[in-house]
Order: sequence, then C-alpha cells, then structure tokens
Amino acid sequence: VRLLKTIAVLDLFKERSGLVSSVEALRLAHPKYSSRQIQTALDRLQARSLIIHRKFNDSYSVFEGSDFDIDDAVGRVLEATDDVDFVRLNAMADLQPIVAKRHYHETGALRWFDVAIAPLADAESAANNYRPRNGSIGTFLLTVPTQGESTDQIQQTAQCAVDGIKEWDLVIGVPQETWNFTSLVRELLAIEQVRDESPELQGDRVARREIEARVSALRGLIESELDKAFGASLWYAKDCPPECFTEAELNGLASDLAGRRFHASPRLNNELLNRVKPSSNAVAARNLLLRKMVMNEGQERLGIDGFPAEGGLFVSLLEATGLYRWTSDGWRFVVPTLEGDDPCNLSPAWRKATAFLESNKQRTVSVAEIYDVWRSPPFGIKEGLLPVLAVAFIQSM
Repeated sequence: VRLLKTIAVLDLFKERSGLVSSVEALRLAHPKYSSRQIQTALDRLQARSLIIHRKFNDSYSVFEGSDFDIDDAVGRVLEATDDVDFVRLNAMADLQPIVAKRHYHETGALRWFDVAIAPLADAESAANNYRPRNGSIGTFLLTVPTQGESTDQIQQTAQCAVDGIKEWDLVIGVPQETWNFTSLVRELLAIEQVRDESPELQGDRVARREIEARVSALRGLIESELDKAFGASLWYAKDCPPECFTEAELNGLASDLAGRRFHASPRLNNELLNRVKPSSNAVAARNLLLRKMVMNEGQERLGIDGFPAEGGLFVSLLEATGLYRWTSDGWRFVVPTLEGDDPCNLSPAWRKATAFLESNKQRTVSVAEIYDVWRSPPFGIKEGLLPVLAVAFIQSM
C-alpha cells in the first residue's frame, strides 16, 4: 500500500518534478526494503491491475481503468513486420538539411544538402534514383547495415556508390558502432499503426493518452540516436578519405563540396535576389532596376535618388561589382576582367556567355540559354540574379 501511494504521488507531480516511478526512485523512497522486495511488490500490484508498467521509460503508473493491452497490440504488429519502412522513416524523422555555411558567407549563395536514411544494401540504387530538389545540390545519406555486412563490404558498397555519381554530390555515412535505432523505429511505427488502426481506442481516453506518451518518448529517443549516429559515423565522399566529422565539420565538408562544384560562382552578397525564389517585393524592386539599367545608362547611380529598394540592389549588384562605373566615356556598363577590376568574380561568367554566343553565331541565341549556362556548374547563379546580370552583360557588350 505504501508503494502504491508513492507511485500515485509521483504520478500526480511528474509533469512539474520530472520524476517517474522507476524501481530506483521507489527504492530510494523506501530505503528499508531491498530492490528485490520492491520488485516483488510491484509484480503483485501489477498482477492485480492496480498499476501498469510503462515500457518506454521503464516506470510504473497507477492503473486508470483502460482495458486495451497496448503491449500485446504492438507485439502483434511487430511480429507481422519484418523490415523498417524507410520511406515512412524519412518522412517522420524530419531531418534538417546540411548547409554549406562557409560557402554562403563567401559567395552569398545559399546551398545545402538533403539528408536521408537508407539501408546500406540499397545505397547505390538510392543514390542513382535520387535527384536534388528545391535548390539542394546533393545529399548526405546515412546508411544502416541491415544484412550483417562485413567491414570490407561496407567500405566497398559506400565507396562504389559515392564514386558512381557525377551530376551531383553524394556523401554516405556508416555508423561505427551498434545502435538500437532500427528497433526504436520499428517500435514507433508499430505504435503509430496501432493508434491509427485500432477502433477500440476511440472510446478509451486513458489508452490514447498512454500511446501518445509512448510516441512522444520514442520520437525523442530516435532523435537522440540520430544525433549520436551522425557524430559517430564514417563519412565517404568522392576524392576524400573516409572520416568521422562533428556537426560543424559536416557543414565544413558541405562547403568544400559546394566550393569544388561551383568554383566559378560570383560573390554577390544580396539577400533579396541571390536566391531561387525572390519575394514579390524583391521582384518589383528588380523590375524597377532593370528599367533604369536600360533607360538611364550614362547617369550617375542610373538616376536613382536616395536608397529605395532598387537603390540597394544597384549598390550591391552593379556598384560594388564594378559592372557600372565611371569611364572615359562617362558612366557606363563595363566588362569585368581579371586585371584587378573584378572584385566579385564575374569575369568567368562573362567569358563563358561570350564563348557560348560565338560558338552559336550561326543562329539566334535566346536569353534563356544564357540562363541555363549560368545556372549550371561551375557558376550556379541563382534565379533571382539572372535578369540583372543578363541585362548588365548585354549593356556591357
């Protein structure tokens, strides 16, 4: 009875105290009794349905009257489930992208890598079927050995998958220690299936609350396991020796890969336009700037007074880059060159566009084709900047 009262009090204040009725806590609350005596008493209370055992945090709670056996239902689902559904896992894990932060500070272009989880045996097919989306430039693939692969097999599979990709960057991580991530995921998916497919839960508030508590706890454990896995994995990248990285070092690796693929990227620090989809206000300011670039060449600051939005774009994209400056012929758009007057590394894009025009001089070249050249590596110029740079290119020529 004293044990039951203690469990009830801990239950009553657990939200504020953070304490749960674990065997250790109950032993400290009743030091006169041994752990074995306490466990015997707990088993008797549980047999009489006075308390229930919460498996997910190894604690006990006062039984509140639910007739639904969660452990039995979850066990039946687990018996019928052989493998982890990695599609559901990736959707559920809400993995955050790995950002090339240093590359962003250097070039103004935000580039990132998607993060996904897959079985090691499917790494090569997953890599071949993956296509960068929403502006990403590659993926960090955390693999899970599910078929008892040897160390040599793991190394060979990871390296072959990494070396086989040409159009984008792939980095494969292999955990270096055994972790219970897979079992946690299987249990979470089973509990969610029980929650979604058990009509008897509709009228059982206690069981529903218990299931939600388990789901929340398992999600926290999985998130913790994922953090450990990323820090304890050996990462394979093309032309790089496999190595373990901290979270900050993974961002550094992402910057190295982005810098290697987009080594001719211009350095344009403008938050409004150096992005895939500028805001409507940024597009409006860009349109005003484009009109002034065409109509007002020859005027200082293109005739822009003060610092409206288009004035800020002018300063960061035309004045700071040296594309529009004072010459012997007055204020003019000029071609960036390598001879010391290209502070933002625009000359490679100008030269490439000029070479493309010369190689296609027998036909009319659309501006969209120039855009395609500049979007591609090694430039990777963002959509928002393309119209301004295209008009500056035409005016400078």
